Amino acid sequence: MTQQPDMSEMDEYYERTRRPLFKRPQTPLGKLGCNLLIVGWFLVLLLPITMVWLAFGNTITIPRNNIPEAELHPRLQIQLIMSVENRGLQISRSNVQRTDETNLCVENQRSYLLWEDDGSALPATYCQCYQRADAQSEWVFTRQIENTCENSQNP
Repeated sequence: MTQQPDMSEMDEYYERTRRPLFKRPQTPLGKLGCNLLIVGWFLVLLLPITMVWLAFGNTITIPRNNIPEAELHPRLQIQLIMSVENRGLQISRSNVQRTDETNLCVENQRSYLLWEDDGSALPATYCQCYQRADAQSEWVFTRQIENTCENSQNP
């Protein structure tokens, strides 16, 4: 006959060998770091879905309100470029610089993250300025400057 092991010996064995690989964080900073790691992991998992969304010709846009031609000046826009010469992502951003109630300049920045390019897709920064007669009038386009808006504050 075989001898049955004592249950306390088995409990000790499992206690020694069955420890979790990662311990749960106990401090608030550890819990915050763990939660940020989980959120980051889900963002990485959403990346293929995002690329498929962009491949179908859609854009990811965070719009800007209360400026003229708002569709031309998004807060952030990501678009997939799939031409023969250039393939990658176009990232567009804009900053509003208002000097007073009758003058407004919008600085647009375009940058590219390309995996295939012919060198023609260079980052661009340009400034479009608008003017109006008073606070209730419509904005009218006045000029475009192929640089930052810092030099265009005085019309």
